[in-house]
Amino acid sequence: MKIRGWRFIEMACIVLTTGVLSLFSTGCQRPGRMPEATQWVAPAEADLTAVHRQLKEQEKQEIEAFIVRRGRPFQQSGTGLYYDIYERHPSGASITRGDAVDMAYTLTLLNGTQLASSAEDGLRRWVVGAETGEPGLTELLLKMRRGEKAFAILPSHLAYGLSGDGGRIPPKAVLLYDIEIKSVYIKNKPIK
Repeated sequence: MKIRGWRFIEMACIVLTTGVLSLFSTGCQRPGRMPEATQWVAPAEADLTAVHRQLKEQEKQEIEAFIVRRGRPFQQSGTGLYYDIYERHPSGASITRGDAVDMAYTLTLLNGTQLASSAEDGLRRWVVGAETGEPGLTELLLKMRRGEKAFAILPSHLAYGLSGDGGRIPPKAVLLYDIEIKSVYIKNKPIK
């Protein structure tokens, strides 16, 4: 799993802050002697890993309860993306990294709060693999073709993570997308 952009900075800050606090508290207990790195890094990493596992498991339970309530069949990818391509177009142009797509969409939270939609904001253009905000959306688009419709659940680690987007999308948000691929562009040329 690659950590990019703000998520990398966020994780680095958490590890650094935890390490510095551990260093000060350990240093205060043993005057005149600095602790070795392994004395404070390993417990901090173990604590972060345990918290991460707990949050991920809680989120997974919430997603699975949502799926049961919706009664909709979903496939799950190895990364944790849940998706259902409910209208297929085998003859539609396939999507690869570097392509741009125009999509009609509705974006909501797991609780049903609508965050955005193409009905209000117009079609959304997404350059597959170049956008950094939602790796789960890129993963979904790579499974689709022009004209297809899909419903997807992006766990927070495939969306905006622990920090949200600083605007409409809150921290640790699970995102629901209902998408239709309207156009596919290779090197800015539309595919018929």
